[in-house]
Amino acid sequence: MFACAIALASGIRTVDGPVKEIQIQYQNECMRNTVGEKTIDRHERREKHRPEFNTLNVDRTDLDFCFWIGVTCRNGRIVCIAWNMSNHVSIQSLAWLPPSIERANITGKWIHTKLETHRLPKNIRHAIFSSCGLHGSLELRGLPVRLEELHLRENNFTGEICLTSLPPHMRIIDLERNKITRAFVSNDRLPGSLEEVDLFNTKGPRLVCLDGKKADPRIHLRERYIF
Repeated sequence: MFACAIALASGIRTVDGPVKEIQIQYQNECMRNTVGEKTIDRHERREKHRPEFNTLNVDRTDLDFCFWIGVTCRNGRIVCIAWNMSNHVSIQSLAWLPPSIERANITGKWIHTKLETHRLPKNIRHAIFSSCGLHGSLELRGLPVRLEELHLRENNFTGEICLTSLPPHMRIIDLERNKITRAFVSNDRLPGSLEEVDLFNTKGPRLVCLDGKKADPRIHLRERYIF
């Protein structure tokens, strides 16, 4: 696994076939670490009951995640994952999502882990991890540079957040119904593309504007939709 990562990172130049094979091997290792072996075992048991199983060449050494429900690939590279509570997939970690992913929509899956935002895929543009039991502190500095939307509502994040160094094309940050206590913001550093930051929860948070002005109106502390 680590040899694959080193080969990719070092930019080794060789023929297309071996490079693609290394990329797929690394992608598969990332997915194995994301879903865990128990999920893979359940998937394989279901596949064995399908009439076309023998033609799919499904085994533990040649597992093609592009055939999994909710997974979208482009030229063999995973670019989108969309899983919710109805999918029979357990999530073990979000730290190993394949680097080629551009959109991750994982909702209602009990992950119950901390979110290491600096380990999100470098190409990701839309990250949606709502109602997943994520907890702990939340670091919003150093997010992937291409990120445009970050949806983390109805988790258990606590403590303080900083809205002082967001990606240049960030549009939406949704942190409603977490336990954030304080949010630091610098109006002058908010990206021009920003549309809204939703921070509503029943006990706060307190908003601290670092440049001595009233906080930008794109940052919402109150619930906008009442049902």
